[in-house]
Amino acid sequence: MSTMASISELTQAISRSITALAALFIEDIGATKATRENLDAVIELERAFNQKTLIDSAFAQSVREARAGNLVGSTRPVDFLAQHLDISRPEALSRLRLGLRDFGQMDEHTDEDARAYGRDVLHRHAISAEKQKLLERELKKLQNRPELHGLRVRAAEEASTRSFADLRTWIREQVAMLNDAHTGRDPSAGARRRHLVIGAPDADGGSFIRGYLPAATTALLEAALAPARNPGHLSSVPAEEDTRGLQHRRVDALHHLLRRYHQDKTERNGGVGSIVVSLSIKDLRDITPHTRFPTNTHSQLNALDILMLGAAEFDFGVVHDPDSGSPLHLGRTARSASLEQRIALMAAQGVCIFPGCEQPLCNCDIHHITAWADGGFTDIENLCPFCRSHHTLNNDTANRSHGRRGQAEHDPATGRTGYRPPTNSYTPDPSVQLNETVAQNRSAGAKIRRQ
Repeated sequence: MSTMASISELTQAISRSITALAALFIEDIGATKATRENLDAVIELERAFNQKTLIDSAFAQSVREARAGNLVGSTRPVDFLAQHLDISRPEALSRLRLGLRDFGQMDEHTDEDARAYGRDVLHRHAISAEKQKLLERELKKLQNRPELHGLRVRAAEEASTRSFADLRTWIREQVAMLNDAHTGRDPSAGARRRHLVIGAPDADGGSFIRGYLPAATTALLEAALAPARNPGHLSSVPAEEDTRGLQHRRVDALHHLLRRYHQDKTERNGGVGSIVVSLSIKDLRDITPHTRFPTNTHSQLNALDILMLGAAEFDFGVVHDPDSGSPLHLGRTARSASLEQRIALMAAQGVCIFPGCEQPLCNCDIHHITAWADGGFTDIENLCPFCRSHHTLNNDTANRSHGRRGQAEHDPATGRTGYRPPTNSYTPDPSVQLNETVAQNRSAGAKIRRQ
């Protein structure tokens, strides 16, 4: 029996067992939780699942080495993993990093014996994926690279006995001690760690923000928000009547700073703002206080939000085809799309055209369906939005000679612009695929098609 055959048989057996186990829990949840034997069995199941992390990293590395991204019209293995395992790109990237760690080509600092022992410890003690991600995140901060694999082995051993919070404290202290012992602290370490992540909007339309600011940026932000310590700051009522808490005042102060920035930008742009709201005439007729409208960002805004932006007037109107929802002709002879054309594409599509993508227009390039080099005009009917990631997957040649990439095309059945994947063993006869995500269906063009 070949190795691949045994892998196939084992995965099929596991799949059947998981399906049967899920049915037991669903059909009789009380019975499955009642006994100590069942409780111990589920704990053992969790430990078994923890060992899947090693399988994930090995499979990710094999996908990288086999260049399997070509099967989905991409040069990147992350696209194959995300599409065929139905996981997010961050999770796919995480698995690829683990694959390099455990099975990738060794550099001058890699001790293969230490690496193999570390894999064995993770496998033997069934260290959870959550703990492994914690260790990798903290080990990135280690400045003395020759110490990396030795510390990784020690950390794997500690992970088998420490709780998640305790392990986090332990690894941070170890990294800090080794960094201090290695030529002192790096004065630019804080600047290199800088990042800011804005989460996806929740049910109330707001987003959580997390990140790391270097000292200079922190100082500027603290100084700018310092007046918010005082009740009454940026309020229309006297300080003694201001019922906002400190955190509320700080957010209001940040909103004020950002609005001032965009007001200055609007003046420089000749009155054109930087936030675009997409809505139809029917939206205006049926508006309620809870109606939310998509924008060229990830956020949806209700009427109060729009008023808070100071956007009570309409600067642009886009005329749509009543059947397809596409904007009617708005052409230009220059290569770059105009601001007005970007606004029209925002109204028609709202997001990147790639199937399943929800990147808003502010994160997109404007792509020529018929390439500019091949005589394609910068007319609205020849333009579509592609996020930076998916723009690189498009084959711009007219004869589609680049067989590993797909191409943006008009769908003959709907008139909309979609993406036709490349022809390969996974898609021998591909058709144009349309983006039907929730974010795309918020656009004015999508609403028109439904009306």
